[in-house]
Amino acid sequence: MAVNKIRRSAHYRRAYTRSDGVRVKATHVEGSLVKSPKRRRSKSKSRSKSRSRSPKKSKRRQVKRRSKNRSKSLKRGSRYYRKGYTRSDGVRVKGTYVRRPRRSKSPKKQSKRKSRRSKSRKQSKSKSRVRIGPLRKGTLRKHGYSTSRTVASRHNALSKAVRSEGALPIFRKLNAVATLNKNRSPATSKKFLADRNWVKRTYM
Repeated sequence: MAVNKIRRSAHYRRAYTRSDGVRVKATHVEGSLVKSPKRRRSKSKSRSKSRSRSPKKSKRRQVKRRSKNRSKSLKRGSRYYRKGYTRSDGVRVKGTYVRRPRRSKSPKKQSKRKSRRSKSRKQSKSKSRVRIGPLRKGTLRKHGYSTSRTVASRHNALSKAVRSEGALPIFRKLNAVATLNKNRSPATSKKFLADRNWVKRTYM
């Protein structure tokens, strides 16, 4: 195959020193034979012809390229491509770009939420519990009341306390002491409950 060669035009070569130390002067040198460059116009012409012949194909290619680039950008972001599908009623749904579901929030926010919930639960528990207020010491003892005494002596002491202070405060005091001693000493709590019931029967 014969290769098409073209002779370059003469060009100016600068002065230089050779490896053996000889200095070569600057001169005009004739061009050497070089392979002819390939014509690029043919490709551009063929592209223009193909575009003029099939405009639909070129549009399709552009749409495909756009969709690919878009899918790449949206996958990283807040959307993703959902494929087409047929519903149970037979309607065909086209593939579209759909927003991603929201991710769970950072663990710091979750911990704040948990702390708020725990606080609200504690508050609700504290509200639901009926707390016994501070009790006065010696209100029953000063009238001669004691769990170590007999039933008759206890009743006499309670009747004196009811005359001086009233039936309701004595009833509440016996009830509170009974509930507080339920786990510590169940025997004494039973005595307090029996006396409370007696006060209720006789004076209320």
